[in-house]
Amino acid sequence: MKKYPTSRETILASGRKIIAREGIDGLNIRALAAENGVSVGTIYNYFSSKEDLIVQTFISIWQDILDNPEATLSGKPFDRSVQYLFDSFQRGCRLYPGFARAHALSMTGRRKFKAKDAMLAYFGRIQDGLNLALLQDARVREEVFTDQFTPRAFVEFVFFNLIALISRDIPSCDFLLETVNRVIY
Repeated sequence: MKKYPTSRETILASGRKIIAREGIDGLNIRALAAENGVSVGTIYNYFSSKEDLIVQTFISIWQDILDNPEATLSGKPFDRSVQYLFDSFQRGCRLYPGFARAHALSMTGRRKFKAKDAMLAYFGRIQDGLNLALLQDARVREEVFTDQFTPRAFVEFVFFNLIALISRDIPSCDFLLETVNRVIY
């Protein structure tokens, strides 16, 4: 066992490594302790439960897939932002096999998961970036949006369709992009 404490960031990096190597089912407190050469109790110093560990690891994976989404998407045309997100999500799925499906399941379970709240908060940041890209895109027709068909609602529609494509392992977002182009340009 290590004599010096392990940092939270090191543990999360190990969690990402385990998921990349073994998939989401390989992530547990004992595996993390072994990966870091520390006791199970040390892991519990950083995470209150397995659920907390999974939540924080999921957030860490999303940050690895797409760091600072607001800045990344700002200034890009909306359709290119959608393609960029899809490509980033695809890359993340290759790096972290099974993550998209496991994440989708954690978001749709009957129990109220902390994971759901944490992921919705991170998704909100991604949607903020998409919303900014939409509002900055000079090609968007002025008459497209109304009080009922708002930019924010459109962004939410596009984003959750992106998540559905990734969760179902659909290899392309061409249909979604065509829908975007027909609606706003």
